[in-house]
Amino acid sequence: MRQVGLRQNWIQGLCTAILSLKLFLGGQDLAGVLPPTLVKLPYLKTIDLTRNYPSGNITSEWGSMQLEYLSIRVNNLSGPIPSFLGNITTLGYLHALITVKLCYAFIWSIDSNMFSGTIPHELGKLVNLKNLSLSANNLTGELPVALTKLIRLTEFRISSNNFAGRMADLFQSLNRLQILYLIVVDDVTPCRRISDIVGEASNFPNLSSMTGVTKLYLTSNFLNGPIPEFIKIGHNRLYGCIIYVDRYSLHINCGGKATTVGKIMYEEDDDLAGPAVFFPVMERKNWGFSSTGNWDGNTSNYVAKNVSALAMKESELYTSAPLSPLSITYYARCLANGHYKVKLHFAEIVYNRSFYSLGRRIFDVYIQEELVMKDFDIENTAGGVDKAVVKKFNAVVKNSVLMIRFYWAGKGTTAAPETGTYGPLISAISVESGYTIRWYCNCS
Repeated sequence: MRQVGLRQNWIQGLCTAILSLKLFLGGQDLAGVLPPTLVKLPYLKTIDLTRNYPSGNITSEWGSMQLEYLSIRVNNLSGPIPSFLGNITTLGYLHALITVKLCYAFIWSIDSNMFSGTIPHELGKLVNLKNLSLSANNLTGELPVALTKLIRLTEFRISSNNFAGRMADLFQSLNRLQILYLIVVDDVTPCRRISDIVGEASNFPNLSSMTGVTKLYLTSNFLNGPIPEFIKIGHNRLYGCIIYVDRYSLHINCGGKATTVGKIMYEEDDDLAGPAVFFPVMERKNWGFSSTGNWDGNTSNYVAKNVSALAMKESELYTSAPLSPLSITYYARCLANGHYKVKLHFAEIVYNRSFYSLGRRIFDVYIQEELVMKDFDIENTAGGVDKAVVKKFNAVVKNSVLMIRFYWAGKGTTAAPETGTYGPLISAISVESGYTIRWYCNCS
C-alpha cells in the first residue's frame, strides 16, 4: 500500500495503524489528539490532516519521522510550536493554514490553528523547505534570524499573527521567494505584502535580490525611511455627487432582494460583485457600492448564502450577505447635511457547522473614514452563529455623502472551511436622520 485517501467521508476517531507512503484524512471532522503511533510507519512521507478537529499539540514522537509533507491546517491545535519539528530535516512543505496542490514537494503547514508563542529558531534547520505556512495562529515575538537559512523557500506565509519588534532583515537571502504573505492575503500570483508588524518602526527591507517579484503591497505598515527607487505607488479615490435630490434615510438588504421589515423598505442589493467592482449612483438612485480584492484560492463566491434555517427576528435580512477578500464600501449620496443614526446588521452564516466552525472572521469597520470597530468578530459578538447582532453608531454628514467601509486587515483564518473563506460580511444597513429640513446638494 502506497497511498490512502479518505477525504470528505465520515470517520470516527483518528486512524493509527495504516502503513502507507501518503496519508490523507482531510475534512473528516476527526477529534481526539494527533496519534503518536504514526511513528511506527517507517515509510510514511506525507501526512495531510487538513480540516479536522483534534486538540492539544503536535505529539513529540513525530519529531523522529522522515516526513516530506506535513499539513495540519484548519484544526484546533494549540500551545507553542514544538522545537523538535526542526529535527524533521526531510520536510519540504509545512502548512498550518493553506494546503497547496500535492505536486509541490517539501511542504510544512500548520496555519489556521491556535498555536502561540514565538517561532522556534530550530525551524531554521529545515533547509529543504519550499513552502512554510504559519498564518492565522496566535504567534508573537520577532521572526528568528535562523529563518534566513531557508534559502529554498518559494512561498512563506505568516499573516494574521501578533509579531512584534523590528522586522528581521531576512528577505535578502530568500531570493527564491515567489509569494510572501506577512499580513494581508489577496491573490496567488507572485507578490509581497509587508504590513503592520506591531511595535517600533522598521526600515524598508532589502528585496533587491527577489527577482521573481511581480507585485508588492505596502499597505498599513510601520515602515520608515526612504522608499527604494524600484517602488511605484498609485492611489485612487472615488468622489463626487450625481443625484440632485437630497435624502434623509437609506435602507439596504445587503446581498439580497428587496424586503419590507415593519414599515421600513430595504432596497435590493443582489449583484454578484467581484474582485474589483463599483456600482455607481446612477444605477442605485441614491447609493453606490464598491468591492476590492481577489480571493486566495479557487473560490469565486462574493455573496454568502445561509445553508440552515434562521430563527432570528427579521431573518429575511440575514439570508445572504456580500463578501470580499479585502474591502466592501457603501456610499450614500446626496444626503442632507446633519446627524444620522447608523445601524449595521450582521449574522455569521458561513462558519456554522462541523469543521466550518473552525473559521474566525475578523475585520474592521469605518464610518466616514473613522474606525468604529476594530477586530470585529460577528460570532463572538452575537454569541454564536446564525444569530443576529445590530451595531448602532452616530455619524455626521457634511458634504452630502456617507461612506461605510468594511475592511479585512489580515486577521482571522483564511482557509476554513476552504481556501478563500474570509473577509468582511455585512447583512443589512439602515441610515436614518431626524431632520425634516430639506437641503439640496450642489452636485457637479
